[in-house]
Amino acid sequence: MKQEQMTCEEDWPVGKKAAFFTLTVIILLAIIDFMDRQIVASLLPYIKEEYGATDSQLGLMISIVNYSMVIFVIPSGYLIDRWSRKKMLSLMAIIWSLATAACGLAGTFSHLVAARFFIGTGEAGYNPAGQTLLSASFPRRLRASVCAAIPASMWLGAPLGLMIGAFIAEHWGWRHAFGVVAVPGIALGIVALFCRDFRTVRQDIPGECGGGEEPEREPYWRTVASLLKMPTMPLLFVGQATGLIASSSLIGWLPSYFNRVAGVSVTTASSYSAIYMAALAAATLIGGPILDGLFRKGTPFALRVQTIALIAGFLLTALAFSFLAPGSVAQVSLLAFHTLFTATVITLGYALVLNLAQPQQRATATSLIVLVQNGLGNGFGALLTGVLSDVFTLSTSMLLITGSYLVSAVCFWAASHTYEKDLATVKHVTVRF
Repeated sequence: MKQEQMTCEEDWPVGKKAAFFTLTVIILLAIIDFMDRQIVASLLPYIKEEYGATDSQLGLMISIVNYSMVIFVIPSGYLIDRWSRKKMLSLMAIIWSLATAACGLAGTFSHLVAARFFIGTGEAGYNPAGQTLLSASFPRRLRASVCAAIPASMWLGAPLGLMIGAFIAEHWGWRHAFGVVAVPGIALGIVALFCRDFRTVRQDIPGECGGGEEPEREPYWRTVASLLKMPTMPLLFVGQATGLIASSSLIGWLPSYFNRVAGVSVTTASSYSAIYMAALAAATLIGGPILDGLFRKGTPFALRVQTIALIAGFLLTALAFSFLAPGSVAQVSLLAFHTLFTATVITLGYALVLNLAQPQQRATATSLIVLVQNGLGNGFGALLTGVLSDVFTLSTSMLLITGSYLVSAVCFWAASHTYEKDLATVKHVTVRF
């Protein structure tokens, strides 16, 4: 029988080697995740030409992944907390990879949308399982840095998907691009089975570590209710989601924007977009340790700094789309620069929600984040941009969508006044691997 290991959240619960193995697998899966999801952005001109699709239809095709995640994230969260985190990682990766391959075989636009739907079905359980495993495998003092690993890796996968998609589409056709990026996800899904998973959670005396009774598992909806009764939780959910509306719109539509408005080739447009996405990945990765440093000065302080940063991000993107020439060095540079102010939104949301949720609740809490992220954030942003583009122009649509940063700023400012009180109600726990 394997020796069980129980520690407090300030220790290394599973050991450094096992923790970093899990981190490596989850990072690679996150890269593949967004390669598979965002490769379609570089293929939009080809798909539009082949099927004669409108921008609203293309927006739906982008967003259908996110709305599929909204549908399946709740049952996925239920299974993660009650079955196995590593097995869900494996299963989800294989499902979304097979669905990606199916996109290349689509005979009609409806078939393509349906295949994209099943990409979201697979991805629905990946984020909750990954964040839950990482939060339990690393010390609490590193939580923001570790939470940044998944979104930073996703943002890194996005430009890789763009560049690979544009290159393959130009040389061999857009359908082949889906098949190429599907293979690594299946292989990594198998490797995920070798991650260490925690099996039980012990309830402790508040403020102390060790001892205590193993808690009964709450029904899913009772767990959801206990999380949402804390005022900070819905503020963090909505703040994170609305902060993602603009960034998801930029990720999905910048290649088409540069192609149509700036008049450059699809490959060049994808290259310009890749610069923005690489900057987003770097800013997210850098932002994790910065947030850990801000947390040492107090979480309310970190939330207020994020509020100011989001207002700055709004001003910079509004300037880029209003006064700078489309596709110019100045515009591309400013869009990349603004990520320094907005990329920490997703990391901050995950870190604080995981702080407020006990380990046996974290997959459920993360599933709620994913639900709101994709229903209100990623999915809504890409779809709304397409609808606004059909009504106005793509340039006007990109400008209007940046106002979502201001809504996010208000939510984080409000959370700075409620977080400490809610944190005081959370009991300390230990996990057993």
